[in-house]
Amino acid sequence: MTAAMVLTAAGRAAVADAANVGLNAIQFRQLGIGSGLKPNGADDAAIAALRNSRDVADVAGDASIPGHVAFRADFDPSAAYSVTEAGLFARIGDAGQQFLFAYWAAEAVADAVAAALQDTALVVAGIVAIQSSEADITVTPSLTVEVGGETPDDATTAVKGLVRLAT
Repeated sequence: MTAAMVLTAAGRAAVADAANVGLNAIQFRQLGIGSGLKPNGADDAAIAALRNSRDVADVAGDASIPGHVAFRADFDPSAAYSVTEAGLFARIGDAGQQFLFAYWAAEAVADAVAAALQDTALVVAGIVAIQSSEADITVTPSLTVEVGGETPDDATTAVKGLVRLAT
């Protein structure tokens, strides 16, 4: 299942700051998932933490495609719950303070992206696509969720699936 995340105010400020390159680059560090719900009409731009955080995992990332950062976090939930929110945490450089970069929340439990099951692997992955123009920088984070840890079939020209690339 896919969910569109929104940049938080801190995330937008980090992307807009031209000094955040090289040793001061934005680093995606952790992904949090939880069971909090978005109040009807709430603006999540100012949110700084998950509403009801349940699990946090370190993020493995790949920035080999210019303008795109792929990330993945593996969870092993200790209790069952509906995943109704997710947050991507980042920091600036190696010594920066961690902050909530992007966030997604459902308005109802029926809109959950997955059901976390006790002792069942949950993989949450996504891509942050960054496009810039003279007027603005657009960052589009998205999530995909896989329950059960099963590896998808290989992709073909006719069937969606796993693509393995090497350099």
